[in-house]
Amino acid sequence: MLHQELKTRQTISAAQQQALYLLACNLEQLQQYVQEELLQNPLLELPETLHHHLPAAPYLPGAPAEDIPDLSADRLREHLLAQIPYHKLQQAEIHILKRLVDMVDRHTGYLPEGAPELSDLLGCPLPALERCLALLRGMEPAGIAAQDSAACLCAQLQARGQLSPMLERVVREHLADIAAGRLQRIADALKISVAQVRRAVEQIRACEPYPVRGMSGGGSVYVVPDIVFYEDESGWQVALQHTAYSRVRLSALYTEYRADMQEQADKTYLSQAYLRAQAMVRALALRENSLLRMAELLLKRQFACIAQGESPGALLLGDAAQELGLHISTVSRIVKDKYMQTPHGVYPLRHCFCGALHKSEAGFSSAQLRGRMAQLIAAENKARPLSDMRIASLLAAEGWQVSRRTIAKYRAALHIPNSTRRK
Repeated sequence: MLHQELKTRQTISAAQQQALYLLACNLEQLQQYVQEELLQNPLLELPETLHHHLPAAPYLPGAPAEDIPDLSADRLREHLLAQIPYHKLQQAEIHILKRLVDMVDRHTGYLPEGAPELSDLLGCPLPALERCLALLRGMEPAGIAAQDSAACLCAQLQARGQLSPMLERVVREHLADIAAGRLQRIADALKISVAQVRRAVEQIRACEPYPVRGMSGGGSVYVVPDIVFYEDESGWQVALQHTAYSRVRLSALYTEYRADMQEQADKTYLSQAYLRAQAMVRALALRENSLLRMAELLLKRQFACIAQGESPGALLLGDAAQELGLHISTVSRIVKDKYMQTPHGVYPLRHCFCGALHKSEAGFSSAQLRGRMAQLIAAENKARPLSDMRIASLLAAEGWQVSRRTIAKYRAALHIPNSTRRK
C-alpha cells in the first residue's frame, strides 16, 4: 500500500551559511577566513589604512599566561573527532557529537552548558544529546567537555579510580580552601583528619584543571578582545575591536573589469564574484551589528560585573535571545569564542552568562532546579521516598523539562542518597 507524505524542509543559502559562520568567528578566525576570500575573489579589497586596535591582553587578570593552554581549535577538534569511530553510533548521533566538539572551549577544554540548554541550542532530542555528551566527556583527555573545573577534576580522579565520596566533596566544596591553604577548615567541615585532607589535596594537585593543557606545547597565550568596555567623561562606552580584515570592502574596479571583458564566461565569473563579495560585506556588517547589540545588552544587564568587577548576575542565553529578538542559537554564535576587555581584565563573553535549564520557554538556573528538588525531597513521605522518575514527573507538572538522569545528577550533587537509601 502506497503512502504519500508531504514534508517541508527549511534550507539556507550559501550566503546565509557564510553569515552564520562569520558570526561565530573570533577575530583570529575572521582574519584567516577573510584572507582566503581575498585570494579567491578579485572584487574584495582591504581598506587603504589599517584600523587601530588595542594590544592583545592576557586571558584573565592576575593569572599567569602559561596557565592557559596554547592549543588551536583545529588541533583539539581533530583529536576529539579521531575518537568517534571507536563508538558504534548512528549518523544522527555522529552529527550531534561533532557539533558538541565544536562547542568545546578551545582554551580551557570546558563545555559549560548543561544538557537541556545544549539540547535547545542544537535542536535535538534530550536523550540523544545526553548520550552524545556522555560519550564526549568519556573521551581523552580526561575531563574534556566538563562544565567547570570541579567537574573536570572529578572526571580525572574517576578515570584514575581514585574518586571517593569524601574526595568528591573536597573538590566540589573546598577548592577555594585548598588554594588558601585552609586545610583545618576542610578537616572540620568533613569531620576528617588534616592528614586525610593532605592526601586528598595531593591527589587533586596531580590532576590537570585545564584538560587541553597536556596536549599543548606551552607558551604564553594572548587574546585580542572583540569588545572593549571603557569609561570616559560622558559615561560608559562600548567599542568593537576593528582590524582591516573586519572592514573588507567591495573593489571600485568592478565596472572597469566588466567593461574590459569580452567573453561571456568571463562576465559570468565576474558577476558571481560580485555577488559573493556583496554577501561577504553584508555578513561582516551583520557580525559587527550583532556584536555591538550584544555588548550594549551586557553593559545594561551586567553593569556591576563589567564596571566594578563583581560576580555576574543571573543572565541566560535565552534571556539575551528574547531581549535581542534573536534565536538562541544565533546568540550562542555571537558569544562563542569572543572576549571582552573591561577595566578589571579580559574575560570570555560567556563569563556573563550562567548555565540554564528550561521551564517551558523561559530559562531558570540549575541552582533553582536543585533548590526545588531539595524542597520536594524534604516534603516527601519518608515511608515512600520519591524516586528520580517520580521527581522528574512532579517537576514536569510544574513546567520543568528535565530527564530522570539529570535528576540523578543533581541529586548526587546535593549529596542526597537515592530513594532506596532514604527509607
